Amino acid sequence: MTEYIYGDVLFIINFSMDFLALFICGKIMHFRMNVWRMIGGASIGGVYGVAALFFSIGTAGDIALDVFAAFLMCLTAHHGGRLRKTAAATAMFYAVSLLMGGAMTAIYSRIGRYTSYIEIGGSISTVFGEMDIWVFVLLAAASAFATFFLQKALRARMSGKFCRVRIRLDGEEYEFSGFLDSGNCASEPISGRAVIFIAASAALEAGAQSLVFCRAGNVTEAEAEKVRFVPINTVSGYSLAAAIKPEKLEIMIKHDFEERDALIVCDEHAHDYSGAQALVPLSLL
Repeated sequence: MTEYIYGDVLFIINFSMDFLALFICGKIMHFRMNVWRMIGGASIGGVYGVAALFFSIGTAGDIALDVFAAFLMCLTAHHGGRLRKTAAATAMFYAVSLLMGGAMTAIYSRIGRYTSYIEIGGSISTVFGEMDIWVFVLLAAASAFATFFLQKALRARMSGKFCRVRIRLDGEEYEFSGFLDSGNCASEPISGRAVIFIAASAALEAGAQSLVFCRAGNVTEAEAEKVRFVPINTVSGYSLAAAIKPEKLEIMIKHDFEERDALIVCDEHAHDYSGAQALVPLSLL
């Protein structure tokens, strides 16, 4: 039987799914995203998805190529630069793909259940073999347990640690000590950007006038373009806080600063956060 595979259609499907997965990955990890880099990364995935139909180097080799292709996609899309950062982005890319259903196709393929493409009525359909119920149950249970224990391990390891926060406002750079808190879940509703709280006393001491003026509502027209309003829900009630988007924001955990995409709120109700000047959400890591 002759099989017809439309490479252009397959490329568009793979490109679209990879672009969406890379975008979600960048949002979750708070990367600054560039549309052309994202297109480049998704294009690599689209081309690889078509090319993979024409060759195979064995199960282990195919899996290694899959991982390398995902790594190259994340390196291109999110300009990781460093091996550790790109590896983390690759792991997140696979996690997002898993939730989007792509991993099940990969599992079917690698265990020999992904049979073939066939043409039915002028359209392409995929023929899947039958997955044993015990295999499905094991995969579902493994996914649930892996997710649960991983988030527990990450929270236990990172929450409560300190970092350094460097921001650029009006061409000036300011640096603050930060406390990592998994309970800081504040974010802007429209963009989903996370929020870093900086004590007003620390902002005054550093001379970050834009932060202080933003808190007081005394901003110029140019500065008003950077202001965002963030809903804050605490034990004392619900309110709106004026946040400002810095020109650049970097966080250092151990040795190097890494750029992140977040908003800054000047907190007049706090003098410090467990000895630090800023409260940093754990999600920014």
